[in-house]
Amino acid sequence: MKNDHEMFECRLCGHSVEHRQWGGGECIVCGSVSVGSLPTEEELDNFYHSFNKTYVGGGRSGGRNLIRYATKYLRLVQRYVGKGELIDVGSSRSPFPNIAVNAGFSVTVMDYVQPKELNSMVRFITGNLNNDNSFCTHVQMYDVVTAWAVIEHTLNPQLACRILSGICNPGGFVFLSTPEIGTYFTQSAVGRSGWFFPPEHLHLISPLSMKAILAENDCDLLEYGRIEINFFRYLARYGIGLIESIVGLLVKKLLPTQWKALREKRIQKFKGIMYYVFQKHGATLNNPVHPINNQCD
Repeated sequence: MKNDHEMFECRLCGHSVEHRQWGGGECIVCGSVSVGSLPTEEELDNFYHSFNKTYVGGGRSGGRNLIRYATKYLRLVQRYVGKGELIDVGSSRSPFPNIAVNAGFSVTVMDYVQPKELNSMVRFITGNLNNDNSFCTHVQMYDVVTAWAVIEHTLNPQLACRILSGICNPGGFVFLSTPEIGTYFTQSAVGRSGWFFPPEHLHLISPLSMKAILAENDCDLLEYGRIEINFFRYLARYGIGLIESIVGLLVKKLLPTQWKALREKRIQKFKGIMYYVFQKHGATLNNPVHPINNQCD
C-alpha cells in the first residue's frame, strides 16, 4: 500500500498526484480522484460476483429509487433515439434494461453476474470493462451504449471508455452517469467526496477528464449536466452542495491550514450525480444531432 505523501500518476490525465491517508489522491490539474493502489482483476471479480446479493441502491428508498432513476435514464435516451440495438454495461440490479426492452429497444446486458430480475427478452453476456477480452467473443455493434454509474468502478477508466466507444456504431450514442467531482460543489468544500470508497468506487472522474477521454475515442459531447429524479431532491442535494462550497471558500480564504486539514479528515455531505451524452463520429444526414450547451460550472 502506498504511504501518505507518496506520489503516483493520475489515471485520468497522467499528472502527479499525492497519495493521501484516505486511500487515494485528488488531481489538482483535472480535478479527478484516483485510488492509490489498484485491486487485481481477480479481486474485483470475486467482489462483484457477490455484489448483487447485497446491493440495493437508490438511497434510503432502495429499489423504488432504482426504478425512478432507470425511468429518468430511459427518458434521456429517448430524447436522442427511440429504437435500435442497446447494450447496458454493468447493470447490476438496475431495472433499466427491463424498461428499455419494454420501450421497444433490443437490449443486451453485460455484467459479472446475470441479475435474477432480468426480463427474458433481454440478452445477457458475461463480461466487464476491465479488459478487452470480455468483448472478443461477443463481436457486435450497438446503436446505443449505456453505462449508468459504472465507469467509477473500473480499473482503468480510459480503457473502459475505449471499449464503450468501440462497440458503438458510427453515429450511435454513448450515455454515461457518474459521481460528481472536479466542479464548484466539490473543489472548495470542507471535506473530500463521499463517493470515493474502494474497492467499489476506484476513480471519480471530472467533466474535464470525461470529455477528454471520450474525445480521444471519436465521440463528440452533445450534452452533460446534473441528474436527479425530481425537482425537490435536486434542490435538497445541490442546496447542501452550495452551502458547503460557500462555507469552504470562506474557511479556505481565512484559515487555509485548517481548511487543508479538514479537507483530508472530513467527508462532505454533498454527493452529486452527473450524466453525459456522446455521439460516435459518423452521423449521417438522416440522423443529425445538434449539440446542446449545458455547462455545469
